Amino acid sequence: MAVAAALAVALALRNLGAPFIFDDTPSVVENLSIRSLGDWRAVFFPAPDCTVAGRPLANLSFALNYSWGGLDPSGYRLVNVLIHAANVLLIFSFGSAFLRLSSFNHVGEGADWFAAVAASFWALHPMVLGTVVYVSQRTELLMALFYLSTLGSALRSLHPASSLLRWQAAGIISCFLGTLCKEPMVTAPLVTVILDRLVLNLGWREQFRLRARFYLGLFASWIPLGLLLSGLGERSVGFGVGASPAEYALTQGRALAVYFGKFIIPSDLTFDYGPVFVPVEFSRLGWFCVPLSLVAFAVLLWRRSAGLGFLLLSALIVLSPTSSVVPVAAQPIAEDRAYLPCAFAGLAVFGLGAVLLGSSFPRRFQIFLSFALILTVGSLSHARLALFRNPEALWRDTIAKAPLNPRAVCNLGELQLAAGRLGEAERSFRQALQLNPAFNGFAATNLGVTLARAGRPAEALPFFELEAKLLPNRASVHDNLGNLLTLLGRDSEAQAAFERALAINPRFVSALNNLAGVRFRAGSTTEALALYQQALALEPSDDRLRRNLASVLLAARRPVEAVDILASAIAHPASQPDLALLGAAALLESGRATEARAAVGELLRMNDYVDI
Repeated sequence: MAVAAALAVALALRNLGAPFIFDDTPSVVENLSIRSLGDWRAVFFPAPDCTVAGRPLANLSFALNYSWGGLDPSGYRLVNVLIHAANVLLIFSFGSAFLRLSSFNHVGEGADWFAAVAASFWALHPMVLGTVVYVSQRTELLMALFYLSTLGSALRSLHPASSLLRWQAAGIISCFLGTLCKEPMVTAPLVTVILDRLVLNLGWREQFRLRARFYLGLFASWIPLGLLLSGLGERSVGFGVGASPAEYALTQGRALAVYFGKFIIPSDLTFDYGPVFVPVEFSRLGWFCVPLSLVAFAVLLWRRSAGLGFLLLSALIVLSPTSSVVPVAAQPIAEDRAYLPCAFAGLAVFGLGAVLLGSSFPRRFQIFLSFALILTVGSLSHARLALFRNPEALWRDTIAKAPLNPRAVCNLGELQLAAGRLGEAERSFRQALQLNPAFNGFAATNLGVTLARAGRPAEALPFFELEAKLLPNRASVHDNLGNLLTLLGRDSEAQAAFERALAINPRFVSALNNLAGVRFRAGSTTEALALYQQALALEPSDDRLRRNLASVLLAARRPVEAVDILASAIAHPASQPDLALLGAAALLESGRATEARAAVGELLRMNDYVDI
């Protein structure tokens, strides 16, 4: 197992420096709540529309990453890899202890071997490693860490020689921490109760009498989780935000088939399935049977081998919140959600092998077969992770496998737009809108941006207005609309758009900066200064904000304050020559002509500064 774990880590480490992708942007790059560890309120309670809203421990981990290395993706992925390595050890530890239970009495001394093979297969699986290198899935990794810790502690607390209270306390603490990472942790108390039922083999009344305090502590974790779920609607979660219950049920039948099928045969893995639902048609009704069949199979398996039944049932229970109770309209199918369930499924598959083969099968053949499987999934992961190092290749691969996904086409267009390939970007955004005009507001605004950059702002405006109607609760949407209205010279309408953005997210720096500009042009200098100062307090390293604030201070004849704002640029002109030149002007206005001349002289001596 150690070799497989090391290989998994080595494969993932090759992606350390890969760019942030997709949800990494709102989770990390645009997530202002992680910029200051000292602002605990922002860290633990980010904006409701943020992808880590309601997941304070995961957001804290991102804040720690930012304090160590800013927006360098290497540090974020390194932490993900380390968490995954810990999860591999926890799976092995839990699996080894679990396979020694009475329901696996034919396994005997082979428990460690089969647990190691299961953990190794899972550790190297391409669907699993794809989750590991996807930074925003820190939530999934942390939840799995605490979920496995909860089950492991529960199992150890049943051992006669263990410290009962210590392990129960560890299980309760782990359960509480897990609820601060991701919502499916809500299922951990239920799975623990079922695990106890398997191990204790007592009646329900007697079991609850023996473990009442432990269960009370576990289920108490639902209280903070309930408080954290208040903003789910902002993340397109819940019924009424994209699909009917019947459509969602059919889609989740397909999702379960995808998760378990691609774990067994890891082919055609798809990064993003998009907001695409299975329509309610007679020919598609078979998807209803998938979850029912899996539950029936798990119950039947329990009757034949309670341990195997428990493992399959646990995998289904972990998936149950997003597959039944809490619909995720924006992303009804996501392979990342199978990260922990596939660990249970892997133990079930190899546990079945242990029951069927036991000690009767030649150990050499077992070793050969195990290594062949591990090397196979390792080679598949090597090819899969290469896509994550090239975002454009990743999105093209996604479009090839999910051609009806408008979001994938839109994300490809964003890359083309960033590269200045405006014609390709326009075609991609128009294709995305054609696939799903009612949902894909981002394609509308991106098409508008593309047209504006191509010198066609009047053509762009209807698409910005469409996006504002489709995504009325997105601060960035109204900020984009305000920017275009400013470009068109319609400042009063732009001001209203920026104010709507700030009503949604008062800490949105871009909207603060843009509204300040509008107010300054309208002659409200005092209000503009207050807005710039508020923005700079949120983003103290933003040179654009310092330039704007200093310029307004100079216009207001307050050069001394402008000098203070530009002090670091004056002291280090080589790194910020434009700000240093503005600082020289502020020095001159302050009556410090000698220092101003010295600053200008330093700029003139810089060979690379030619625009003085």
